[in-house]
Amino acid sequence: MLVPITIEALSPLAFPERKPGVQFRSSLQYVPGAAIYGALGMLLGKALDAEAFGKLFREIRCHNAYPIVQG
Repeated sequence: MLVPITIEALSPLAFPERKPGVQFRSSLQYVPGAAIYGALGMLLGKALDAEAFGKLFREIRCHNAYPIVQG
């Protein structure tokens, strides 16, 4: 099942690419799926018991979220 979501940044977001030895890193232009997965885990982990959480998270797949322009 595909569940569309909208992400609204309430403050600046930064998702740097991993480049060792670089002091300043530019941010990716999208929200990585792993960041979405982690945020969902943090929220749902508080709402579900361990068994339900484990079962649900084995089935979830999160893709990257790319910006859109309204209209």
